[in-house]
Amino acid sequence: MMRRLITGPVVAVLLFAFACSAQTTETPDPYKSTLDRLQSLTTLPLPEWQFHSDVAHPEDPSLDSSGWETMKTGDKWTNGSRLLRRWIEIPEKVNGYSIQGARATLNLTLYVNGTAQITTYSNGALVFRGTDDQQVPLLLTPSAQPGQKFLIAVRVTVPEAVETEIHEAELTIDPPAARPDPGLLRMEIVSARPLIAAYQEGKTEHEQQIDAAVKAIDFVALERGDQAGFDASLRQAHRGSSAQHLSECAGPDAGVSGFQIHHVLCPHV
Repeated sequence: MMRRLITGPVVAVLLFAFACSAQTTETPDPYKSTLDRLQSLTTLPLPEWQFHSDVAHPEDPSLDSSGWETMKTGDKWTNGSRLLRRWIEIPEKVNGYSIQGARATLNLTLYVNGTAQITTYSNGALVFRGTDDQQVPLLLTPSAQPGQKFLIAVRVTVPEAVETEIHEAELTIDPPAARPDPGLLRMEIVSARPLIAAYQEGKTEHEQQIDAAVKAIDFVALERGDQAGFDASLRQAHRGSSAQHLSECAGPDAGVSGFQIHHVLCPHV
C-alpha cells in the first residue's frame, strides 16, 4: 500500500530531486502526458464561483443566488469584502477513475495583497474561520459517494482597495486505503527521475526501470471501466518506480540517505 501522508522526509526528497533536475538541460519530457493524466485522476478543478457583496446567511441552501454574478479562478477584485458561493457534486468518476469511498478535500486558496478574514461553510456548518495566512485544505467527506452535494459559502472580509484573487480552487481526491494512489505514484516517478540522472552508477538500469514502470500504467483498462485492472497496473508501476534501488546509486554523499528515500517512497515494498 502506498503512503498517503506527505511528511518532512518526503519534502527533503523532493527538494533534493528538484535541485538535481535544475542542473540538467531542459528537454521535452516523454512522460509528461502520463504524469499529467495521473494527476487529472485525483484533482477536479472548480473554476467558477458565484459572488455577492453581502447577504446575511450565504450558507443557507434556501437562499436564491440565481441573480449573483460569476467569477473564475484567477479573477481579482479590489472593491472590499465579498461572498463566494457554489455547489459541489461528487461525480461517479473523475476522468474515468471511480472515486467511490474516496476522501474528498476542498483546496480553495485566496491570494490577498494585505490581510483578509475568511469564514467558510460546508452545507451550513462552519468549517473554517481565520486569516488568509491560515488557509488549509478542507475535508468535505472521508468517504465520497456519487451524487453527494456540498454547498460551499465563503465570506471574505477585506478592506477596500486590497487586491484579492481566487488563486486555486479544486477538489482533491485521496483513494480508499485498499486502492493505490495515482497522485502518489506520480510523485514517486517525478522524484526518482532527477535522482537517477544525478548518479552515473547504474543509471541506465534505473532509467529502464522507470521507463518500464511508466509503460506498465494501463489507461486502456481505465477507459473500458476496469478499475481493478487499472489498480493492478498502478501497483506494478509502483514496484518499478519505487526507490528501493536508489540507495545503490545515491550513496553516502547524496545529501539524503538511500534508506530515507526508500522508506519515504516505497515503505511497503
